[in-house]
Amino acid sequence: MSENLLDEIEEEMEGGPTAVQQRERVALHRQGEEALGVERELELLPLIVETIHGIKKRLRSARDFVGLSRGKFNDGTFERYFNRVMAEDLEKIDLVLNGLLHYIRIQMPLRKRGTLERLLNQTVEALKGRLEEKGVKVFRRFEESLPETIVPEEALRYVLDVVLRYAGACVSTNGGVGISSKSIGETRKGVGKEIPSIGSRPFVEVMTVFTTRQRPPAEENKEPYGRTGEGKEELLDLELRIAQAIVQKNQGRLWLEKDEKKGKAWLVLRLPVERRKVFQFRAA
Repeated sequence: MSENLLDEIEEEMEGGPTAVQQRERVALHRQGEEALGVERELELLPLIVETIHGIKKRLRSARDFVGLSRGKFNDGTFERYFNRVMAEDLEKIDLVLNGLLHYIRIQMPLRKRGTLERLLNQTVEALKGRLEEKGVKVFRRFEESLPETIVPEEALRYVLDVVLRYAGACVSTNGGVGISSKSIGETRKGVGKEIPSIGSRPFVEVMTVFTTRQRPPAEENKEPYGRTGEGKEELLDLELRIAQAIVQKNQGRLWLEKDEKKGKAWLVLRLPVERRKVFQFRAA
């Protein structure tokens, strides 16, 4: 494998944003600035939740103390009254604290952030060992604070898994795979031709570039005992078409480009940015 190809992939992963791209990113993330004031107020929530759990812990200690005090009173009537009042009051306080925790969880959810970057890192780490067995170098360059996309998380996880497994299966031995992500606010030209656009809507792009092996003649492309690798390639193509259908259903684009002369291929995934603010409930 030519070292120049690996150097090209590494350079693509290390390239910094242009001035235009930087302005686009500022515009994309400007919509989140309005929520900063509210988010600053919510910074105290972890302390409040921790304080509530601390009070609940003290309530458990008080219950244990009430249990230990049974049979220690000289006046039996007062003992029964004391135990009943303490049990009722402790239960009321516990109910109020639980209600407050549920209120915080439902009425003050967390702003969902970093979904794409998290799923990309998880998928790359899951396939990294298999790629290293082939002597493949993996390069990553993910833009920080990417906006959320309109694709549901489980569907996005599947699509990324298909894309990276496809690249991992097709990459040449001792080759390289580069994965990059960025947010784009307008249609740009792709490798050698006009790429599919998503109108004027801002979107997130995940590009996977990998070195490709030269396809040997059909009579040489055989495994022992007369088996060929065609079945595996057909399965990969089928999975890629399924992923494309999922992406298109969510108003996105997924396509494959090849440069046979350079021995490189690109899988480009573009997903529309979610214009609404996406939230998720806090852990119970």
